[in-house]
Amino acid sequence: PSAGPTAGPTASPSASPSSSPSAGPTATPSASPSASPSVSMAPTDCYMEEPATILTPSEPSTTGEKLITITETGTSYVKFKVNIVEGTSTQPFVATRYSTDELGEICVLEPNVVDATEEKTAYCEGGSATADIILYTGDPTAFESDECDTCSIPEGSTDYTAFEVVIPCEPVSVDCGEPSAAPSGSFYPSSAPSEAPSVSSAPSASPSASPSASPSASP
Repeated sequence: PSAGPTAGPTASPSASPSSSPSAGPTATPSASPSASPSVSMAPTDCYMEEPATILTPSEPSTTGEKLITITETGTSYVKFKVNIVEGTSTQPFVATRYSTDELGEICVLEPNVVDATEEKTAYCEGGSATADIILYTGDPTAFESDECDTCSIPEGSTDYTAFEVVIPCEPVSVDCGEPSAAPSGSFYPSSAPSEAPSVSSAPSASPSASPSASPSASP
């Protein structure tokens, strides 16, 4: 090893470490990082839940997104809730007919619904599920629960609204947007290095003139 630090960097590393550290750190940090970071790539896939679509009536009083809340999607199923009619606090009656994987087509009757019905899981075919929904939209005080025992509107009644709804079972691909033009973080040091190395424990400048009077208590 060399007796002291060299004047400049050598072309290749020495065969063994030097006997002592260099006199001090470099005067300034390097002007730039060793390599520029690459521009980030845009995500390959971005998805969003597609709202339900109302097939009938052709001019519905509400939108599929307001009538149906999709809570979970999969390739063979979709979980959803039916929301109450906008502007009311309680729905006297909600009937929902849909297909399940195990039981086939079922009809669920729910009275006095607040905010939304219980969550339901419908079977998907061809990427979507179909549900028939009947809401009581007449005078709440005149509602008769006896007349509602199936997923159909009582004959001659005008107090109900029926919807045929298509619910998508898989999210749709959407544009992810442009990636950022540059990385967000800095690759430069936060501050300049200290002007001198920190003080370290070192041997005294020269040996003592004579041995000590007695041995030290410990090595």
